[in-house]
Amino acid sequence: MDKRLKFGFVASSSFLVFGFSMVITGSALPAIVSVFSMTYSQAGLLLSLPTFGFIAGAFLCILLVSRTGPFRLLSVALLLVALSLAWISASRLFWMLVLASVVMSIGAGLIETTVGVGVSSVKYKRTGGALNFIHSAYAVGAIVSPFVVALLLTTPERWWLPFAIASFFCVVVFAYSLSMKDKATAVSATSYSKDFRYLFGERVFWVAIIGVFVYVGYEVAFTSWLSVYVHDVKGVTIRTASIFPALLWTGLFVGRLISGTLVEKLGYARSLLLLSLLSSAAVIGVLISRSFFALVAAVIVSGVGFSGVFPTLQAIMIRGLKRSINEAVSIFSISASLGAAFASYAVGAIGDLFGLFWGVLFVLLLILIEVVLAVLLLKGGKRE
Repeated sequence: MDKRLKFGFVASSSFLVFGFSMVITGSALPAIVSVFSMTYSQAGLLLSLPTFGFIAGAFLCILLVSRTGPFRLLSVALLLVALSLAWISASRLFWMLVLASVVMSIGAGLIETTVGVGVSSVKYKRTGGALNFIHSAYAVGAIVSPFVVALLLTTPERWWLPFAIASFFCVVVFAYSLSMKDKATAVSATSYSKDFRYLFGERVFWVAIIGVFVYVGYEVAFTSWLSVYVHDVKGVTIRTASIFPALLWTGLFVGRLISGTLVEKLGYARSLLLLSLLSSAAVIGVLISRSFFALVAAVIVSGVGFSGVFPTLQAIMIRGLKRSINEAVSIFSISASLGAAFASYAVGAIGDLFGLFWGVLFVLLLILIEVVLAVLLLKGGKRE
Protein backbone atom coordinates (compact mmCIF):
# COMPACT_ATOMS: atom_id res chain seq x y z
CA MET A 1 0.00 0.00 0.00
CA ASP A 2 1.21 3.52 -0.81
CA LYS A 3 2.85 5.29 2.16
CA ARG A 4 0.42 8.23 2.05
CA LEU A 5 -2.60 5.94 1.79
CA LYS A 6 -1.41 3.73 4.64
CA PHE A 7 -0.70 6.70 6.91
CA GLY A 8 -4.08 8.23 6.02
CA PHE A 9 -5.81 4.97 6.94
CA VAL A 10 -3.98 4.67 10.27
CA ALA A 11 -4.50 8.37 11.07
CA SER A 12 -8.22 8.20 10.25
CA SER A 13 -8.63 5.00 12.28
CA SER A 14 -6.77 6.66 15.17
CA PHE A 15 -9.12 9.65 15.06
CA LEU A 16 -12.13 7.33 14.83
CA VAL A 17 -11.05 5.55 18.05
CA PHE A 18 -10.05 8.94 19.52
CA GLY A 19 -13.53 10.41 18.92
CA PHE A 20 -15.24 7.24 20.12
CA SER A 21 -13.20 7.14 23.34
CA MET A 22 -13.46 10.82 24.25
CA VAL A 23 -17.27 10.82 24.13
CA ILE A 24 -17.76 7.61 26.16
CA THR A 25 -17.25 9.34 29.52
CA GLY A 26 -19.89 11.98 28.83
CA SER A 27 -22.38 9.43 27.49
CA ALA A 28 -21.90 7.01 30.38
CA LEU A 29 -21.55 9.76 33.01
CA PRO A 30 -25.00 9.24 34.61
CA ALA A 31 -24.11 5.57 35.20
CA ILE A 32 -20.57 6.40 36.37
CA VAL A 33 -21.91 9.03 38.79
CA SER A 34 -24.35 6.45 40.16
CA VAL A 35 -21.87 3.58 40.54
CA PHE A 36 -19.09 5.71 42.07
CA SER A 37 -21.55 7.79 44.17
CA MET A 38 -20.02 11.01 42.85
CA THR A 39 -21.04 14.57 43.57
CA TYR A 40 -21.33 16.93 40.59
CA SER A 41 -18.02 18.51 41.68
CA GLN A 42 -16.27 15.12 41.54
CA ALA A 43 -17.76 14.47 38.13
CA GLY A 44 -16.46 17.89 37.11
CA LEU A 45 -12.96 16.84 38.16
CA LEU A 46 -13.28 13.64 36.13
CA LEU A 47 -14.18 15.72 33.07
CA SER A 48 -11.72 18.58 33.57
CA LEU A 49 -8.44 17.08 34.87
CA PRO A 50 -7.83 14.94 31.73
CA THR A 51 -7.56 18.20 29.77
CA PHE A 52 -4.17 18.81 31.38
CA GLY A 53 -3.11 15.37 30.15
CA PHE A 54 -4.05 16.46 26.64
CA ILE A 55 -1.82 19.54 26.97
CA ALA A 56 1.01 17.32 28.26
CA GLY A 57 0.57 15.03 25.24
CA ALA A 58 0.90 17.98 22.86
CA PHE A 59 4.12 19.09 24.57
CA LEU A 60 5.48 15.52 24.48
CA CYS A 61 4.94 15.46 20.73
CA ILE A 62 6.99 18.63 20.35
CA LEU A 63 9.81 17.09 22.43
CA LEU A 64 9.81 13.58 20.92
CA VAL A 65 8.67 13.72 17.30
CA SER A 66 12.01 15.02 15.99
CA ARG A 67 13.70 11.93 17.49
CA THR A 68 11.17 9.20 16.79
CA GLY A 69 9.40 10.41 13.66
CA PRO A 70 5.60 10.74 13.49
CA PHE A 71 4.89 7.10 12.55
CA ARG A 72 6.56 5.54 15.57
CA LEU A 73 5.19 8.18 17.91
CA LEU A 74 1.67 7.59 16.61
CA SER A 75 2.05 3.88 17.38
CA VAL A 76 3.23 4.70 20.92
CA ALA A 77 0.26 7.05 21.37
CA LEU A 78 -2.19 4.35 20.24
CA LEU A 79 -0.68 1.83 22.66
CA LEU A 80 -0.89 4.35 25.50
CA VAL A 81 -4.57 5.03 24.75
CA ALA A 82 -5.34 1.30 24.50
CA LEU A 83 -3.71 0.52 27.85
CA SER A 84 -5.32 3.49 29.61
CA LEU A 85 -8.78 2.55 28.28
CA ALA A 86 -8.28 -0.93 29.71
CA TRP A 87 -7.18 0.70 32.98
CA ILE A 88 -10.33 2.85 33.03
CA SER A 89 -12.55 -0.19 32.52
CA ALA A 90 -10.81 -1.94 35.43
CA SER A 91 -10.99 1.06 37.80
CA ARG A 92 -13.22 0.72 40.83
CA LEU A 93 -11.96 3.71 42.84
CA PHE A 94 -12.70 7.34 41.90
CA TRP A 95 -9.10 8.57 41.85
CA MET A 96 -7.92 5.56 39.87
CA LEU A 97 -10.59 6.39 37.30
CA VAL A 98 -9.44 10.02 37.17
CA LEU A 99 -5.75 9.07 36.88
CA ALA A 100 -6.46 6.57 34.09
CA SER A 101 -8.49 9.22 32.25
CA VAL A 102 -5.60 11.69 32.49
CA VAL A 103 -3.21 9.09 31.02
CA MET A 104 -5.67 8.41 28.19
CA SER A 105 -5.76 12.14 27.43
CA ILE A 106 -1.96 12.23 27.23
CA GLY A 107 -2.20 9.61 24.49
CA ALA A 108 -5.05 11.52 22.83
CA GLY A 109 -2.98 14.71 22.81
CA LEU A 110 -0.12 12.78 21.24
CA ILE A 111 -2.44 11.40 18.55
CA GLU A 112 -3.86 14.79 17.56
CA THR A 113 -0.51 16.59 17.33
CA THR A 114 1.44 13.67 15.84
CA VAL A 115 -1.09 13.17 13.05
CA GLY A 116 -0.69 16.84 12.12
CA VAL A 117 3.08 16.41 11.89
CA GLY A 118 2.64 13.16 9.96
CA VAL A 119 0.36 14.76 7.36
CA SER A 120 3.01 17.41 6.81
CA SER A 121 5.85 14.86 6.56
CA VAL A 122 4.23 12.58 3.96
CA LYS A 123 3.43 15.64 1.79
CA TYR A 124 -0.09 15.09 0.50
CA LYS A 125 -0.93 17.03 -2.64
CA ARG A 126 -4.05 18.34 -0.92
CA THR A 127 -3.02 18.79 2.69
CA GLY A 128 -6.24 20.57 3.66
CA GLY A 129 -8.37 17.83 2.15
CA ALA A 130 -6.37 15.14 3.95
CA LEU A 131 -6.74 16.90 7.31
CA ASN A 132 -10.46 17.45 6.82
CA PHE A 133 -10.96 13.77 5.97
CA ILE A 134 -8.94 12.60 8.97
CA HIS A 135 -10.72 14.97 11.37
CA SER A 136 -14.12 13.91 10.05
CA ALA A 137 -13.33 10.42 11.36
CA TYR A 138 -13.36 11.91 14.87
CA ALA A 139 -16.92 13.12 14.33
CA VAL A 140 -17.96 9.67 13.10
CA GLY A 141 -16.50 8.06 16.23
CA ALA A 142 -18.19 10.66 18.43
CA ILE A 143 -21.56 10.01 16.76
CA VAL A 144 -21.32 6.20 17.01
CA SER A 145 -20.01 6.11 20.60
CA PRO A 146 -23.22 7.14 22.46
CA PHE A 147 -25.27 4.54 20.58
CA VAL A 148 -22.81 1.82 21.60
CA VAL A 149 -22.99 3.07 25.20
CA ALA A 150 -26.80 3.02 25.07
CA LEU A 151 -26.77 -0.52 23.67
CA LEU A 152 -24.46 -1.85 26.38
CA LEU A 153 -25.70 0.18 29.34
CA THR A 154 -28.52 -2.17 30.37
CA THR A 155 -27.53 -1.54 34.02
CA PRO A 156 -25.30 1.20 35.52
CA GLU A 157 -22.79 -1.48 36.63
CA ARG A 158 -21.96 -2.14 32.96
CA TRP A 159 -20.50 1.38 32.53
CA TRP A 160 -17.02 -0.08 31.92
CA LEU A 161 -17.92 -2.19 28.86
CA PRO A 162 -17.68 0.61 26.21
CA PHE A 163 -14.19 1.49 27.47
CA ALA A 164 -13.09 -2.15 27.16
CA ILE A 165 -14.44 -2.32 23.59
CA ALA A 166 -12.67 0.95 22.70
CA SER A 167 -9.44 -0.51 24.12
CA PHE A 168 -9.78 -3.60 21.92
CA PHE A 169 -10.24 -1.57 18.73
CA CYS A 170 -7.36 0.69 19.69
CA VAL A 171 -5.12 -2.38 20.02
CA VAL A 172 -6.18 -3.44 16.50
CA VAL A 173 -5.26 -0.02 15.06
CA PHE A 174 -1.98 -0.07 17.02
CA ALA A 175 -1.07 -3.49 15.60
CA TYR A 176 -1.68 -2.28 12.05
CA SER A 177 0.25 0.94 12.67
CA LEU A 178 3.40 -1.12 13.29
CA SER A 179 3.46 -1.91 9.57
CA MET A 180 4.18 1.74 8.74
CA LYS A 181 7.80 2.29 7.72
CA ASP A 182 9.25 5.68 8.50
CA LYS A 183 12.69 5.80 6.93
CA ALA A 184 13.15 9.50 7.60
CA THR A 185 12.54 9.27 11.33
CA ALA A 186 13.72 12.75 12.17
CA VAL A 187 11.40 15.68 11.66
CA SER A 188 12.92 19.11 11.51
CA ALA A 189 11.87 21.24 14.45
CA THR A 190 9.66 24.22 13.73
CA SER A 191 11.47 27.52 13.85
CA TYR A 192 10.03 29.78 16.50
CA SER A 193 10.71 33.49 16.79
CA LYS A 194 10.94 35.14 20.18
CA ASP A 195 8.88 38.24 19.41
CA PHE A 196 6.02 37.60 21.83
CA ARG A 197 5.57 41.30 22.53
CA TYR A 198 4.07 41.78 19.07
CA LEU A 199 1.27 39.31 19.83
CA PHE A 200 0.41 40.84 23.19
CA GLY A 201 -0.13 44.21 21.54
CA GLU A 202 -2.57 42.85 18.92
CA ARG A 203 -6.28 43.19 19.72
CA VAL A 204 -7.27 40.40 17.32
CA PHE A 205 -4.90 38.00 19.11
CA TRP A 206 -6.54 38.61 22.48
CA VAL A 207 -10.06 38.36 21.08
CA ALA A 208 -9.17 35.00 19.45
CA ILE A 209 -7.47 33.64 22.59
CA ILE A 210 -10.37 34.65 24.86
CA GLY A 211 -12.83 33.48 22.21
CA VAL A 212 -11.36 29.98 21.95
CA PHE A 213 -11.11 29.69 25.76
CA VAL A 214 -14.81 30.50 25.99
CA TYR A 215 -15.87 28.41 22.97
CA VAL A 216 -14.07 25.18 23.84
CA GLY A 217 -15.22 25.69 27.41
CA TYR A 218 -18.90 25.74 26.53
CA GLU A 219 -18.64 23.11 23.78
CA VAL A 220 -16.81 20.54 25.93
CA ALA A 221 -18.84 21.31 29.06
CA PHE A 222 -22.15 21.06 27.20
CA THR A 223 -21.12 17.83 25.48
CA SER A 224 -19.82 16.24 28.69
CA TRP A 225 -22.73 17.22 30.93
CA LEU A 226 -25.53 16.77 28.40
CA SER A 227 -26.39 13.17 29.30
CA VAL A 228 -26.45 13.93 33.03
CA TYR A 229 -28.55 17.07 32.45
CA VAL A 230 -31.25 15.37 30.39
CA HIS A 231 -31.36 12.48 32.89
CA ASP A 232 -31.34 14.48 36.13
CA VAL A 233 -33.24 17.60 35.05
CA LYS A 234 -35.43 16.41 32.17
CA GLY A 235 -36.14 12.92 33.54
CA VAL A 236 -34.88 10.98 30.52
CA THR A 237 -33.80 7.38 31.24
CA ILE A 238 -30.06 6.67 31.55
CA ARG A 239 -29.91 4.61 28.32
CA THR A 240 -31.76 7.23 26.28
CA ALA A 241 -29.79 10.08 27.87
CA SER A 242 -26.53 8.46 26.78
CA ILE A 243 -27.54 8.98 23.11
CA PHE A 244 -27.82 12.77 23.39
CA PRO A 245 -24.10 13.52 22.77
CA ALA A 246 -24.51 11.67 19.44
CA LEU A 247 -27.36 14.03 18.54
CA LEU A 248 -25.14 17.00 19.38
CA TRP A 249 -22.28 15.61 17.29
CA THR A 250 -24.62 14.92 14.40
CA GLY A 251 -25.43 18.63 14.40
CA LEU A 252 -21.71 19.43 14.62
CA PHE A 253 -20.92 17.13 11.70
CA VAL A 254 -23.66 18.60 9.47
CA GLY A 255 -22.71 22.13 10.53
CA ARG A 256 -19.06 21.61 9.59
CA LEU A 257 -20.10 20.50 6.12
CA ILE A 258 -22.00 23.79 5.73
CA SER A 259 -19.82 26.27 7.61
CA GLY A 260 -16.78 25.84 5.35
CA THR A 261 -18.69 27.56 2.53
CA LEU A 262 -20.69 29.85 4.80
CA VAL A 263 -17.75 31.62 6.41
CA GLU A 264 -16.16 32.50 3.07
CA LYS A 265 -19.39 34.07 1.79
CA LEU A 266 -20.44 35.96 4.92
CA GLY A 267 -17.02 36.81 6.29
CA TYR A 268 -15.40 35.39 9.40
CA ALA A 269 -16.67 37.83 12.05
CA ARG A 270 -20.25 37.81 10.73
CA SER A 271 -20.21 34.01 10.58
CA LEU A 272 -18.92 33.87 14.16
CA LEU A 273 -21.75 36.16 15.28
CA LEU A 274 -24.38 34.12 13.40
CA LEU A 275 -23.14 30.80 14.81
CA SER A 276 -22.95 32.19 18.35
CA LEU A 277 -26.49 33.60 18.16
CA LEU A 278 -27.74 30.25 16.83
CA SER A 279 -25.95 28.43 19.68
CA SER A 280 -27.44 30.72 22.32
CA ALA A 281 -30.98 30.32 20.94
CA ALA A 282 -30.60 26.52 20.78
CA VAL A 283 -29.22 26.21 24.34
CA ILE A 284 -32.11 28.36 25.58
CA GLY A 285 -34.33 25.81 23.82
CA VAL A 286 -32.58 23.00 25.70
CA LEU A 287 -33.17 24.80 29.00
CA ILE A 288 -36.86 25.58 28.48
CA SER A 289 -38.03 22.62 26.37
CA ARG A 290 -40.81 20.56 27.91
CA SER A 291 -41.25 17.86 25.28
CA PHE A 292 -38.75 15.16 24.35
CA PHE A 293 -38.79 16.00 20.63
CA ALA A 294 -38.27 19.72 21.27
CA LEU A 295 -35.28 18.79 23.44
CA VAL A 296 -33.84 16.59 20.67
CA ALA A 297 -34.27 19.35 18.06
CA ALA A 298 -32.66 21.96 20.33
CA VAL A 299 -29.64 19.71 20.97
CA ILE A 300 -29.09 19.07 17.24
CA VAL A 301 -29.36 22.78 16.43
CA SER A 302 -26.89 23.50 19.25
CA GLY A 303 -24.40 21.27 17.45
CA VAL A 304 -24.90 23.18 14.19
CA GLY A 305 -24.25 26.43 16.06
CA PHE A 306 -21.10 25.06 17.71
CA SER A 307 -19.71 23.60 14.49
CA GLY A 308 -17.77 26.38 12.81
CA VAL A 309 -16.67 28.52 15.76
CA PHE A 310 -13.23 26.98 16.42
CA PRO A 311 -11.86 27.09 12.83
CA THR A 312 -13.42 30.53 12.29
CA LEU A 313 -11.69 31.95 15.37
CA GLN A 314 -8.39 30.40 14.27
CA ALA A 315 -8.79 31.84 10.75
CA ILE A 316 -9.59 35.30 12.18
CA MET A 317 -6.40 35.21 14.25
CA ILE A 318 -4.16 33.96 11.45
CA ARG A 319 -5.56 36.46 8.92
CA GLY A 320 -5.25 39.31 11.41
CA LEU A 321 -1.61 38.72 12.42
CA LYS A 322 1.42 39.66 10.37
CA ARG A 323 4.01 37.48 12.13
CA SER A 324 4.60 35.10 15.07
CA ILE A 325 1.88 32.80 13.72
CA ASN A 326 3.45 29.62 15.17
CA GLU A 327 3.52 31.06 18.67
CA ALA A 328 -0.02 32.36 18.31
CA VAL A 329 -1.37 28.97 17.20
CA SER A 330 0.39 27.22 20.11
CA ILE A 331 -1.08 29.66 22.65
CA PHE A 332 -4.46 29.27 20.91
CA SER A 333 -4.39 25.49 21.49
CA ILE A 334 -3.35 25.84 25.13
CA SER A 335 -6.10 28.39 25.73
CA ALA A 336 -8.64 25.98 24.22
CA SER A 337 -7.56 23.17 26.55
CA LEU A 338 -7.65 25.41 29.62
CA GLY A 339 -11.15 26.59 28.67
CA ALA A 340 -12.34 22.98 28.53
CA ALA A 341 -10.93 22.24 31.99
CA PHE A 342 -12.35 25.41 33.52
CA ALA A 343 -15.88 25.10 32.15
CA SER A 344 -16.26 21.36 32.77
CA TYR A 345 -15.43 21.79 36.44
CA ALA A 346 -17.39 25.03 36.79
CA VAL A 347 -20.62 23.41 35.55
CA GLY A 348 -20.22 20.61 38.14
CA ALA A 349 -19.43 23.04 40.98
CA ILE A 350 -22.41 25.24 40.12
CA GLY A 351 -24.56 22.10 39.84
CA ASP A 352 -23.60 21.09 43.37
CA LEU A 353 -24.46 24.52 44.76
CA PHE A 354 -27.61 25.41 42.86
CA GLY A 355 -28.62 22.44 40.70
CA LEU A 356 -27.54 21.31 37.24
CA PHE A 357 -30.05 23.58 35.49
CA TRP A 358 -27.94 26.52 36.68
CA GLY A 359 -24.77 24.75 35.57
CA VAL A 360 -26.08 24.57 32.00
CA LEU A 361 -27.25 28.17 32.33
CA PHE A 362 -23.57 29.01 32.92
CA VAL A 363 -22.86 27.43 29.52
CA LEU A 364 -25.36 29.89 28.02
CA LEU A 365 -23.49 32.76 29.71
CA LEU A 366 -20.25 31.66 28.04
CA ILE A 367 -21.99 31.59 24.64
CA LEU A 368 -23.26 35.13 25.21
CA ILE A 369 -19.67 36.22 25.91
CA GLU A 370 -18.78 34.74 22.49
CA VAL A 371 -21.56 36.87 20.95
CA VAL A 372 -20.01 40.00 22.51
CA LEU A 373 -16.56 39.07 21.16
CA ALA A 374 -18.02 38.59 17.67
CA VAL A 375 -19.61 42.05 17.86
CA LEU A 376 -16.25 43.54 18.91
CA LEU A 377 -14.60 41.89 15.91
CA LEU A 378 -17.25 43.28 13.57
CA LYS A 379 -16.78 46.78 14.95
CA GLY A 380 -13.04 46.43 14.58
CA GLY A 381 -13.42 45.42 10.93
CA LYS A 382 -11.68 42.07 11.45
CA ARG A 383 -13.33 39.99 8.76
CA GLU A 384 -12.27 38.20 5.63
